[in-house]
Amino acid sequence: MTLYVLFFACVSAGWLLFFGRQSDHLRPATLWLVFGAGLLSGPVAGATSALVESLTIAPNAYSGARAAGNYAAPAIFDLQAFLLYFLIVGPVEEIAKFLAVFFAGLRRSDFRTSNDGIVLGIAAALGFACGENILYLLAFGPGQTLPRLILGNLGHAAFAVFWGYALGAVLHENANAALIVAGLLIASLFHGAYNYLLGYSMPGALLAFALSGALYSFMFRFLRGERNRNRGRPRGL
Repeated sequence: MTLYVLFFACVSAGWLLFFGRQSDHLRPATLWLVFGAGLLSGPVAGATSALVESLTIAPNAYSGARAAGNYAAPAIFDLQAFLLYFLIVGPVEEIAKFLAVFFAGLRRSDFRTSNDGIVLGIAAALGFACGENILYLLAFGPGQTLPRLILGNLGHAAFAVFWGYALGAVLHENANAALIVAGLLIASLFHGAYNYLLGYSMPGALLAFALSGALYSFMFRFLRGERNRNRGRPRGL
C-alpha cells in the first residue's frame, strides 16, 4: 500500500509539473507552495463539510461511500444528496482551494496575470486532490480509486479554473470583485453536479463523465487562450 500511496502522490505531482509549464511567470517554489496549501486545505474542507452537514441535514453515508462510487442509485430525486453536494460539499471544497491560493499565492511577486491565477488555482486543486485520492485509496483500495488519478486530479483542476481566472483578472486587470464570487459559484455548481450525477448508477455516471470531458476540454482551451492573451506582460522577478 505504501507504494500505491507514493504512486498516487507522484501522479498528482506530475500533473502539477505539466500545468506549471502553462504559465510564463510562476516559479516552481510558488507552485509547490500553493500545492502544499491545497493539500492542507483538504482536511479543513472535510471537517467543515461534516460539521455543516451535521447541523443542516441528517448525517448519512453519502460523504464516504457515494464519493467513491460505492452506493445504490436513488429512484428519481434524492433531496439529501442534492443538498449535500450542491450546497455543502461543492461550495466548501471550492472555497477551501480558493483560500489556499489566497493565503499562499496572493502576494507572490510572480503572480502577474489571469493565466497565472488559473495555474495557481489548478496547483491548489491538485494538492487538494492528492490528499483526497490518498484518503480514498486507504479507505477503499486501489481497485476503486485508480480512476481518480485522472478524474480526481483533472476534475478538481477543471473546477478551479473559474475562480482562478477570476482572481487573476480582479488582481491584475481591474475586473469587478464580484467576478470572484461568480467564479466560485460556477465551480461549486459543476462540482456539485458531477458528484450528484455519480449517484445515479450507469446513466448518471455517463452524464458525469460527459460533463468531465467537456470541462477538461474547456480547461485546456481556456488556459491556452489566456496564456497567449497574456504573453508580453513582464515576467516575475
